[in-house]
Amino acid sequence: MNGSSYLAWDADKGVVKYENWPYWCWGLVAVLVLMSALWIPGIALTRLCGLHIIQDEEPAWFPAEELREYHAVVPHKVTKVERKLFCIHEDGSEGLCCPIGGPPQESV
Repeated sequence: MNGSSYLAWDADKGVVKYENWPYWCWGLVAVLVLMSALWIPGIALTRLCGLHIIQDEEPAWFPAEELREYHAVVPHKVTKVERKLFCIHEDGSEGLCCPIGGPPQESV
């Protein structure tokens, strides 16, 4: 409520008193905070101008099939209890009153 200050020892009076931070400290804080956040819109603006400072990378390869084989992961088979509890219809759609999802319906 009183702003930001720190305790400093006053050798002349022999007491501890509150001192306000110098302006260069506030400037340093502002630079550190802005430096961590402003590079994101900065990169966006440079890309908007056609200058690519940071090049895009290809997505990393993930061994999904190998992990499925290694851990013996198999597709889940829906049980009768799950069908009743979650209102899953035979065609794959879901919903109690208004079916949603499922395979695309062909127009006649």
